[in-house]
Amino acid sequence: MRRLFIAATVVVALALVGDLAARLVHERRLEGWLNAREDIDNAVLTLDAWPFTLNSGDNTFPKASLSLTVQREGFQYTPIDLHLRSFYYYRNDQCRGRTRYLVGASDGTGEAFVTRDDLMRSLEREGFSDVDVSDEAMVVEDSDGQTFRITDAAIRPNDISGDIVLPLTPTRKVLIRLPEPVDGVKFKDVIFEDGGVRLPFTIIDPELACV
Repeated sequence: MRRLFIAATVVVALALVGDLAARLVHERRLEGWLNAREDIDNAVLTLDAWPFTLNSGDNTFPKASLSLTVQREGFQYTPIDLHLRSFYYYRNDQCRGRTRYLVGASDGTGEAFVTRDDLMRSLEREGFSDVDVSDEAMVVEDSDGQTFRITDAAIRPNDISGDIVLPLTPTRKVLIRLPEPVDGVKFKDVIFEDGGVRLPFTIIDPELACV
């Protein structure tokens, strides 16, 4: 009986190790594919599926977490943290990526971070010469040397992902147009932090990348 118990324990342990190894192989492979794109860097993926080997046959997984850096139209989102449901990847000959696999999900939520430097580049086009961001407020200075302290920035929906609305005075506002970091993102809020802004979002039916 004892030998049977030991044998069963060994079999279970080997199965667990094999399951973990299979998950890590999938995660590292997808990370490598994502990082090979010119506009994506620092991709870190965690697939949530148990047991993994029973969920991986069609390359579809109940949940996944993905963190990555994305460059879009002069903006660098550093990082984007995604929490996805029904994550998948499959061969799609319309993809122009190296492997022709499409990576996507059904929906999810997440946050993106934009640094002060990226905000400054956008505001320079609107005639501003300086910007500083803390946990409490954003302070911008225009080309005439006038400063404005903003504590209540908001997101204005648009047909892509959303604009940051900065109310300078009751009658004057400035917009920062946000490029879509990944397909399907809709920004919901603006949270000031030291050195930049954090942007919570929802994401619907995203095709994240052709890899």
